[in-house]
Amino acid sequence: MDLWLLLIIGAFVGAAFFIYRMYTSQKTATKASGDDYSSSSSDSDSEPEEEIEEREFTLEELHKYNGIDSPEKKIYVSVCGKVFDVTGSGFYGPNETYDMFAGHESSVALAKNELKPSLLDQMDLSSLNAFEKDQLNSMFSHFEFKYRVVGWLKEFEEANKKDK
Repeated sequence: MDLWLLLIIGAFVGAAFFIYRMYTSQKTATKASGDDYSSSSSDSDSEPEEEIEEREFTLEELHKYNGIDSPEKKIYVSVCGKVFDVTGSGFYGPNETYDMFAGHESSVALAKNELKPSLLDQMDLSSLNAFEKDQLNSMFSHFEFKYRVVGWLKEFEEANKKDK
């Protein structure tokens, strides 16, 4: 009876270890896609992130980062004037769910939770109601947590300067 109990426990521990190994190797494989939270990763064998100096973008420059027109096929999305690299996320590339946001300032569309091209590249957030501002804050936090910041949008900064 004790032998059977040891075999069952051994099988359970072996299965748990196998599942753990499958999960960790799968997590490591997805890091290259840019969709994981690589800045919070603690894997010691992961490659260091490429250093990118944040810079100012004009709206015209940002439009080139749509996954098609940029030389490296990079995809950038601006939220509240902060430009994020969303390349490889599986959401913003050509023919993907949120491809309309690629290469655009998307704050108003995200705040209103609407996929309308007419809401892109709007710099004035003063028309948003309290619910929409909360939604935008939530989406901004999501982008900050999940994607790397590569710069800021000049026109957004200028449109939202506070009068001194």
